[in-house]
Amino acid sequence: MEDSFWDIEKSGQVESAGGTGRNPKQMRHPRTYETAGWDIEQSSELRNEAYPYLSWKAGRNSPTWYITGPDHHNWPTSFVDPEQPSEPVTEVYSYPNPFVAGGGDPLTFYVPVDYGERITLELYSLTGHRILSRTLEVSNEEASWNPELSSGTYIYLIKGGGYSSSGNFTIIR
Repeated sequence: MEDSFWDIEKSGQVESAGGTGRNPKQMRHPRTYETAGWDIEQSSELRNEAYPYLSWKAGRNSPTWYITGPDHHNWPTSFVDPEQPSEPVTEVYSYPNPFVAGGGDPLTFYVPVDYGERITLELYSLTGHRILSRTLEVSNEEASWNPELSSGTYIYLIKGGGYSSSGNFTIIR
């Protein structure tokens, strides 16, 4: 079986007789499917936890695959192909973005393994005022948090293991 994928972290399965295992970041990135030749379009709608979905899930009558576009994830613009040797991935991204407060799911940061088991999250307003600094535990390259902040856009700085990365997310209440 070629050009099919499964999430190795959600399934707990690292090997299979067919397909290719990918981490959650790769599973939610359009490049995974574009390089495999999938007919996939990027959508501005956040659906299916940002995993690919068929158009009928969005009420369309075509056999097209859709995936939430990277503008909604704060993804790095470059994609790391796990088959190719490369520099360590050190960029952090947050999802879902926008984050709907009270929606049940926490705001989650994808944190590369090189950052270690704990990270420091510093949060700033758009005017540069530091709002908070806290330590978050990292598990399976993810750190989750339920922000109790007003609606708006915030800038984050994540530090750990000698690395740092910044980005932004929006909260909707």
